[in-house]
Amino acid sequence: MSTPANPTGQDKNGVSSDSGAAAHYLDLQHRTGAGKTKQGAPDLHWSDRAVIDELRLENITPATEDNLLQDCQKMAENIAKSAKLKTPKVFIADLTTNRNADKRTDYDKALKDNTAVPQAMYNKLSGNIIVTRKLADIMQPDELEAVIAHEMGHQNKDHTLWRDLSLGIAEKAGALATIFFAGKELFLLATAGTFAPAIPLALAAITVATALLGSFLGKAEEYQADAFAVKHTQTADSLISSLGKLERYFEQNRGEITWDMKAKSLLSPILGTHPPSEKRMKHMLEVDKKERIMPRAEREKTNYQTGFAPSF
Repeated sequence: MSTPANPTGQDKNGVSSDSGAAAHYLDLQHRTGAGKTKQGAPDLHWSDRAVIDELRLENITPATEDNLLQDCQKMAENIAKSAKLKTPKVFIADLTTNRNADKRTDYDKALKDNTAVPQAMYNKLSGNIIVTRKLADIMQPDELEAVIAHEMGHQNKDHTLWRDLSLGIAEKAGALATIFFAGKELFLLATAGTFAPAIPLALAAITVATALLGSFLGKAEEYQADAFAVKHTQTADSLISSLGKLERYFEQNRGEITWDMKAKSLLSPILGTHPPSEKRMKHMLEVDKKERIMPRAEREKTNYQTGFAPSF
């Protein structure tokens, strides 16, 4: 899901995030160097630590050592067994907005200050999943399982890896095109004294094409991750419910709407990496009809006892 900082949705750390997909606020990636983790955690990959610093995550704890959220790791293990995947390690963390930070994330802009952020993310480099405590707090166990399954859907397809490779190819092609146009214009300027606006036009075209490619791949990845989650939790209900809760949370806790947030909202259908929630939910229901193989009554027997109290 992913959640949820720039219209192209590219994250330099290769993180697929899921904070829901409300078009206005939930298509957010983050860029900030402020803050350090207050509590270290064992078995963290170097790229996880980069993500922790980038997003200002705090109080990192392996799910297996969290008294209230131990079942998060069990959920990942069950899904991995069903999908025949390597089980990711699940970490629990805190993420809070801070408008006084040296570099503000889009969450800091979209949510009220000092608001806990519900977020889940899969790190392609480490193969680990990080879930914020606020996300766990507002979700029922089956909804939390669906979110974790969604993140493992990104793992299943190596999504961010293929997107980065594709965009890398596009960027190299753009650079070659830029060199070509630059050489052509310099030659004409030296020999004929003429100059045409080919270079800025080429650069603009390359920028737009790369952004559109990133948006297309990002949306496709979200649909695939949703389908994976529905298939391996055997219901679309939980993922749909979790998406709705995230949207309501962001709507109820939104901060002041700035001009750049309005601009991103308008550009989100074109350049955002998450499809509109309505389309995602419709797709989930379609997958549910095709993939559900376990009767609902039997599915409900598989319950987790997480011990935390959802906010609503």
